[in-house]
Amino acid sequence: MLVFGGNTGSEPVNDVWCLSVEKAPFSWAKLNCGQEVPCVRVYHSAALCMNGSANGMMVVFGGRTNDSSAL
Repeated sequence: MLVFGGNTGSEPVNDVWCLSVEKAPFSWAKLNCGQEVPCVRVYHSAALCMNGSANGMMVVFGGRTNDSSAL
């Protein structure tokens, strides 16, 4: 399972984390996505594309930035 963004309880983030659920004990790993990552955001939606030219990419839509501006 992949998780993008959200907040730490005190600030919004643009981290990407992977939860490995193949075998217990489950474990989290922070992924390094390079320098081309979306801005920090909360209250957004995300989905993994499974076909077409975006196959294998996570699409992130909407949300709010760290100053509560709408995206």
